[in-house]
Amino acid sequence: MKILTCFKVVSDFEHLTPDEALAICKGEWDPNYTKKVWGTYDEAALEQGIRLKESLMAKGRQTTLTAVTVGTCPSRFFTDLFSVSFDKVVQIPSKKSLDFHPDLVAQLLFEYVRSQGGFDVIITGQQASPEEEASVPGRLASLLGIPYLPYIFDVNITTVDELKVYSYGDVGEQEIHLTMPVL
Repeated sequence: MKILTCFKVVSDFEHLTPDEALAICKGEWDPNYTKKVWGTYDEAALEQGIRLKESLMAKGRQTTLTAVTVGTCPSRFFTDLFSVSFDKVVQIPSKKSLDFHPDLVAQLLFEYVRSQGGFDVIITGQQASPEEEASVPGRLASLLGIPYLPYIFDVNITTVDELKVYSYGDVGEQEIHLTMPVL
């Protein structure tokens, strides 16, 4: 079983002073100097990847867990991921700015997935700052031609190629069975 978890490291805007936030808005201060943190939704996706790997390993299934990010990422985040059972951590460089370019992020992720021969399960966060448009996962699934289910809160592998997910939908919680690969 090959699991891929996508993540983004973002600027921590929650702890800015009002003066710092105003300076960023006026273009007087570069937000790249803010503290870097996991994207909130991406942190949950990383945790879900770890739980899924541990569950599969407990059942005796050979499993690899890879984390991937697009753009710059401080090395301390890689160290953290290796220390919590990720087998591989990949940083995909980009010479272009990735802010407000979900199509570019999805394309770079697609190229990586294709270069690795695909993954059985791809887990992403719902969205990442600062743009928070929540379109990268759907765009990536479309490029890969695989099902995409947003608002997942639990994942289980039922058989060799079937995935059971629990999702919040318009009608409340739903249990959905899918054949892999899936995002």
